[in-house]
Amino acid sequence: MKKIFIGLLLTLSVLFSTSSTTYASDYIFEINSNNAARMQEERIQEIYEERARVQSEMNEGYEEKLEELQKDLESLGVEFLTDSEVKSKLRATGQITPFVETPKSNNITWSSYRNPNWVLNGVKYEVQHLTAESNSKPSTLTDSQTISLQSSSSWKVGLQNFVLTAAKEGVSTINTGVGIALTVYDAVKSFISDSNFTKSTTVSNVKASYTTSFYETIDFMYVKKVGQQDKDQVLSFVTNSMTGKTSWVVPKFSYNKYNGATESVEHVTGTRSFDYKATGHRNGSFAVHAYVDPMFGSHSMVTRVQITGIEDQTVQTIIPRQYKVPGYVK
Repeated sequence: MKKIFIGLLLTLSVLFSTSSTTYASDYIFEINSNNAARMQEERIQEIYEERARVQSEMNEGYEEKLEELQKDLESLGVEFLTDSEVKSKLRATGQITPFVETPKSNNITWSSYRNPNWVLNGVKYEVQHLTAESNSKPSTLTDSQTISLQSSSSWKVGLQNFVLTAAKEGVSTINTGVGIALTVYDAVKSFISDSNFTKSTTVSNVKASYTTSFYETIDFMYVKKVGQQDKDQVLSFVTNSMTGKTSWVVPKFSYNKYNGATESVEHVTGTRSFDYKATGHRNGSFAVHAYVDPMFGSHSMVTRVQITGIEDQTVQTIIPRQYKVPGYVK
């Protein structure tokens, strides 16, 4: 029995990078199965997000955790592909033949998942996700950078940001996801035992070293009508997500005590994570609509992540690679 899933009303006005994308506000989607299909897709998405966090944080035992998450995905029907399997996949889709030269290195993890449960206007469609993730080896989907910043004046700790992130999707700010917004007070308060240290306390001579690492995950969505062969698939929609962390070390800074004396604080450290997804990331309904409507648009990308530190100085500006075809990923 069909159960109508009305969770994908597209009321979007986001401008996507490098493509003209038009959305209607009255799209309603059905899933031709029970809620288990939707719940399985949601769980797969959650595991991919967790894999990205584990990669970016690289805590002790992260490789074992990644293997555990891979097994979880495989139990849900996700296949992890070899380079030869990816190359075979790309050759089967004729319209992107000029771009199918796949990398010969082993720094990208490829996986695939199929969902044949999409229905639009009475027609059943299968969406195949081909997902590219960086692994522990260097690739164009990951990077790390360290920078040191020095304060130029004194200021109250509650009024100054210590680290702040902002992400863009084309010209639009991404207001969802997990960002970082941390004041200097919140960054240092746990390292100070002085009960009179408040948000109004003035600090000076702050030098901070920031290290930012990030991982981009790209999802290529192929669509065909249920019953068609893979050679009839069309690469319809591409999305990405950006996950990372910023860590810092403040070797030493000074603050003014309530009695007028100056106190020094040494070796303040910390870490915060960020996670931004493009609109429609891993959402098969976007791929199906793009398949049936050429005016819908072909991709949705996080195009920039800006990280600023003390005194609004730039820590890092991340410009994701935003690959539109799998053959370019390396």
